[in-house]
Amino acid sequence: MRSKIFTKAIAVLLAAFMSAGFVPAVLAGGSSPSAAQYTVTASYGTVALPDGTPVTGPVAAGTVVVVTYDSASYPSNEFLYWKSSDGTKIPADTFRLLVDCDAWFFPVFSDLTGSFGDWILLHEGALCTDGDVYYRVDPVTGLIEYKKVYHNSGWHDFGDFEYVDEDHCACTCKVCGYTETEEHYWMEEYVLTEPTHASEGVSRKSCAMCGANIDTVIPRTDEHVYDGTWTIVEPSV
Repeated sequence: MRSKIFTKAIAVLLAAFMSAGFVPAVLAGGSSPSAAQYTVTASYGTVALPDGTPVTGPVAAGTVVVVTYDSASYPSNEFLYWKSSDGTKIPADTFRLLVDCDAWFFPVFSDLTGSFGDWILLHEGALCTDGDVYYRVDPVTGLIEYKKVYHNSGWHDFGDFEYVDEDHCACTCKVCGYTETEEHYWMEEYVLTEPTHASEGVSRKSCAMCGANIDTVIPRTDEHVYDGTWTIVEPSV
């Protein structure tokens, strides 16, 4: 009982730290500096590498981590499932996670519910696909919940593609400013101006996405094009 009271006291202190901008139980571990780095938060749980090594900082995208519920946190209550900030339920006290974004998890119990305060912004997503993460705390039980609210329903609202360089074009989200770059999609080349023996011609291909054009010179031909009418230059005698 004393252990449980101590655990709940720590939870309330964590809630105060969160209000001041601190993130509770942020667990991770990293590798290649060139890879995107993400954090995994497991309230009342641990996060480790598959070999059991605890991790304590952002992990590289593609890292596999193991999230485990700490049963000492609420020893008298029945763990039901993990729940993520996006609403996903994981009906196991331990699970593996392939990290591809920041993630927050909290335990849900069959015989314990909280009386929570207001939702507080914890993490503001930079992009429409990131979403903002909020948390709320029950100051009595120490329970914590997270939820994610997406900008623009989680979808980018892209404008038109624009020319970037001879190989690429790009479009930008009108809501969050995210820019997506693609290679030009060139349509079939066609002749714009036919060449003659007196002048060069021009062929053109256009990008179906940004409308950019590339014109290519067609060399002059070696053949004369006659109108089919003979003209007497010198009458016969």
